[in-house]
Amino acid sequence: MEHYYKAYTKSINDTTFYFVKKYTSYPEFQETPAILEKFGMHKNFKKACNLADVYDLSIIEKLYDEATANLVSEQAGIVIENTRTNNAPQKSSFVQRFNLIKKSFTSRITHWHLMPH
Repeated sequence: MEHYYKAYTKSINDTTFYFVKKYTSYPEFQETPAILEKFGMHKNFKKACNLADVYDLSIIEKLYDEATANLVSEQAGIVIENTRTNNAPQKSSFVQRFNLIKKSFTSRITHWHLMPH
């Protein structure tokens, strides 16, 4: 039985999330595919590793390099190390989208307050 790991990032609603996967493989059985044993997803890389039960520092360093290889900042091509985000812009954009939807509905139904409830 052997363990191997994969790590990558994905942006969801303008927030970078780290994904860490821990697989178990059985090389003694030629045709057996690897089994996903643990999975971690979090905005903080270390927490994603803890969720996937990865605690070996050398493995964590390799996974971090693997995950951030494609994660490039828009500013000067620097690797992003701090995934801390500000939630205020996300809330305001949600409110803005909600207001647009509300305006869309109310413009289609001119006398919505007169409709029976």
